[in-house]
Amino acid sequence: MTNAIAAPSVRVWLPSRAFFLVFLSIHAAVSVALLAYDIQLGMARFDSGTSAPAFERIVSLVSTALITPVFTAAVHSPTVGALFPGRLGWVALLANSALWAVVCWWLVKAVRGLRSAQGPKAQPSS
Repeated sequence: MTNAIAAPSVRVWLPSRAFFLVFLSIHAAVSVALLAYDIQLGMARFDSGTSAPAFERIVSLVSTALITPVFTAAVHSPTVGALFPGRLGWVALLANSALWAVVCWWLVKAVRGLRSAQGPKAQPSS
């Protein structure tokens, strides 16, 4: 029998491999698709000079939110551009999606923790 102090597992704060890979894949694909669609909508309207309709502003806002913070910072960084030239630039997008996966996992764990701390809800009596 040992007298070791039980340390919290690091694995508790990391998402499961399945969640991580699925979230990373979906987030990266949706981010790229929305960014491309946002650029397409902007270019279609470019020659006319008209202002963006509400739908296009929403697509732009969601696209910007999905590629923030890592990808946006990497695009504006000359150091990252030098370290990851050409197709290696996709590493920044994957790192961004990985960060989103971990943060969403933490949010899911926090919500589950809050729900379990509240206990079962009382059933109304009839």
